[in-house]
Amino acid sequence: MLFGFHEPSVPTVEAEDVKHAIDTKEDCVILDVRTDGEFSRGKLQGSINCSVEQIGRSVEALLPDKKQKIYVYCLSGARSSVAVETMQQMGYT
Repeated sequence: MLFGFHEPSVPTVEAEDVKHAIDTKEDCVILDVRTDGEFSRGKLQGSINCSVEQIGRSVEALLPDKKQKIYVYCLSGARSSVAVETMQQMGYT
């Protein structure tokens, strides 16, 4: 805890780690939580789109295995943090 705030519970990884996972075809999912419009303008190869606003309603249908490794990303990191926190509350590890 720092200055009365809890440290974030959302694990972070470096872009190089995700690139390595993609390049080596690691058994994982790349989840893009940007809007449909942002996703249509460009995405990571093989990524799945589920906007952060839809996570609570749609992610279980898209990703039923709650123990699978999932890399979640957005433009700046803010939406991905919200999405990961929501998914953790839903039982994703």
